[in-house]
Amino acid sequence: MSKRNTIFYSAQKGTVMISRFCLWSVIILMITTNVWSKDVKSSDNTVMPTIKWIAVNPNTDSQKLKVPCRENGKQTSTAIFDIEYNRIMNCSLYYTDGHSVEMDCVGGRIIRIGILTFGRDVNERILVISEDGGTGGNGIDLDVVCPRYETYTGISMWFSANVTAVVPDITTTDNYNDKRLHIERQYLEKLKYEYGFISDDEISKKQNDPAYAWYFWNKDNGKVVHGILKIRKYKGKPEESGSVLDTLVDDNITYKALFKAGVIAYDSKTDEHYVLFHPVWSYSWPTKLVKKGPI
Repeated sequence: MSKRNTIFYSAQKGTVMISRFCLWSVIILMITTNVWSKDVKSSDNTVMPTIKWIAVNPNTDSQKLKVPCRENGKQTSTAIFDIEYNRIMNCSLYYTDGHSVEMDCVGGRIIRIGILTFGRDVNERILVISEDGGTGGNGIDLDVVCPRYETYTGISMWFSANVTAVVPDITTTDNYNDKRLHIERQYLEKLKYEYGFISDDEISKKQNDPAYAWYFWNKDNGKVVHGILKIRKYKGKPEESGSVLDTLVDDNITYKALFKAGVIAYDSKTDEHYVLFHPVWSYSWPTKLVKKGPI
């Protein structure tokens, strides 16, 4: 006699009930939620970058990084970055004619800074790549300081950890679509892929990749309130991308509730794992697994 496994899902009053039916027994799990709970080379000749990277000492408490910039071969300005504990606290452009401009690209931990030019356009820009984040995710800022136009433009990406929405949240500076900055914009649109951006179309090609298990669980089951869940099984043990808050072992299957994530199950007999649950709001992560069977 062969087993027939079905996952049944029911959610009521903030509590999630998940049942696993087979020919011999029924297992019900009660999940209690916490309610608070590079260098880039472009194939496009119009956006072919040349970058001269600048060394920044990450171990210095405080430093001023001075970056001279040229227009048409002549130095016209100097960018001064005030850096504390590898974070940009302030950036100012000082011009040879005596005036200065404050830049607002501050706050993140520096990944890289470099002088950037494009093809025959020898006017120098400054590429600033920085990051920030915590247990909820991480952000990447890609900014280009443009002394010629006394401004900077940039794109920010936020990658939430262990969520069903894999495509990062994108924000841009107000001048991102300024026609004067179209080369910089084209370059940044390419550069973002080198720092983790992925589109829905690209994700759709990764249905067998366990790294996107949360995403496809939500795609398959996100609108289910009461009903049968579609379960995608992946070979091998799951990678635990967060702290394990609770574990429930039932015969050959081990269930784990993860911090700021969902519930994963591992079947030691088949050497397969799968997602059993993920909250719509990641801050309602499961904290307790309770067996309520067999029936």
